[in-house]
Amino acid sequence: MNDEEENSEGWESVFRAERTKLGDQGSRVHHWWPRGIQKYWSYQDKINSLSCNGKVESVSVKNRNIAKLDHAHTVKHSSETKTNDPYFGKVNYEPLFKEVDDHGSNLVGEIERISFKGAKVVEKLRYIYFLYRGMSESLQKQATKETDESLRISLVRLILSIYVRSPGYRHRYDARINHFWNGRLSREQVKPITALNLIRDWRGARDALDSPHQKYNISLLTSLRKKFDFPDGFPCTVDFDRCLVSGFLTGDLLMPLTPDICIFVEFKSWRSLKETKGITSAIVHDDVVSTINEAFQYTAKQRIYFHKDPPLPSDALTSGIPALVRPADLGLAEALQAFRL
Repeated sequence: MNDEEENSEGWESVFRAERTKLGDQGSRVHHWWPRGIQKYWSYQDKINSLSCNGKVESVSVKNRNIAKLDHAHTVKHSSETKTNDPYFGKVNYEPLFKEVDDHGSNLVGEIERISFKGAKVVEKLRYIYFLYRGMSESLQKQATKETDESLRISLVRLILSIYVRSPGYRHRYDARINHFWNGRLSREQVKPITALNLIRDWRGARDALDSPHQKYNISLLTSLRKKFDFPDGFPCTVDFDRCLVSGFLTGDLLMPLTPDICIFVEFKSWRSLKETKGITSAIVHDDVVSTINEAFQYTAKQRIYFHKDPPLPSDALTSGIPALVRPADLGLAEALQAFRL
């Protein structure tokens, strides 16, 4: 038996095991960006996007083709491998994300209520006064609100699930696999390996969040005028490989939830004594929003979604190759320093 046959048999055993757990469900097209959240980005019942070729597109919010990928939740083994095993073929991982996706829309509503966007008019005016008075370099006003722990966990689960399914993150795995195999694998052979690794990362992150020793701080960055963009890849330093060994998430993740609210999560080591049990809500200046949106052009793979006004495409976006941008890069370090413990 040659190496290729041994490798094929090894993957068949993995797929049989996964199929036994989850079964074959759903269609081949799935949405890495939950549709319940997409509606918050609509403008005049349209969701707008800028592709890496510089083309602006507007699609009805009811269109089911927004942020979709073939087999984004599924693993379909290459047809190049012949097998008569009835338990071998397409494995659907959608059940792993179903609970998170189903509660996504309600969760966004809860987050809006505790952010500055949901504050009373008098409170907003008071913080706008501090914000634009120029009292500090970063021009931010913060308030930490005590929240139910289940809300914090649900929010972190939601953005982590979107991150591991995003095209930008999938691209990095594709590149690693192609490099390891020296380009000998076809696209259809790479896809199932990538999908299995993404599911491994999601399971590891989910288990870490279930641990009472996992620590993290959440900041809601609210913009009162300028809108955040939504890329298909995000600044992140979370090491999922290390998480599988240590059982804890460490690093940062930055992701917009709505055009007005961006989530910054700082995962802490279990040894750290610094943790905020509530959620920090802050108003940020337009220049901070611009810095964050600029970083998104580097981390995006193919597309950036926006609310109303299209961003100007940079060379980083038009290259179609997402960079491994950390939340401390491209001027983000100074912009986010006020939210670190």
